[in-house]
Amino acid sequence: MKKKDVSLLGVLMNVLLTMGIVSRSSAVIAESVHSGMDVSVGKEMEEIIREAARKEGIKISSLNTRKPGSVVSAELKVKLDPGYTVKKAPVIINSSRRG
Repeated sequence: MKKKDVSLLGVLMNVLLTMGIVSRSSAVIAESVHSGMDVSVGKEMEEIIREAARKEGIKISSLNTRKPGSVVSAELKVKLDPGYTVKKAPVIINSSRRG
C-alpha cells in the first residue's frame, strides 16, 4: 500500500467512527430531553388511580398526573368525612400509597 492509500483509509475510519459517536450521542440526548419533560400518564392510568382510591373509600375531587422520566406521580385533592381529624391524615395517606 502506498502512503496516500493508508492516509485515505485513516481518514475514512475517522469519519465512520465520528458518525457512530454522533449517532449514539444524539440518541442519548433525545432520551435525556424526553425524560426531563413532564408528560401526562394518560386516561387509562388516571382511571386506575381513581379506581384504587374508590376501593380505599377515598373520593377524589381533583387529579393531576405527570410522568417526569420513568416515575409516575399523582397529585390528588380528596374529599374527606368532616369527622376526620388531622391526626388521622397520615393513616389515610399511608394506606393509599402505592410503591
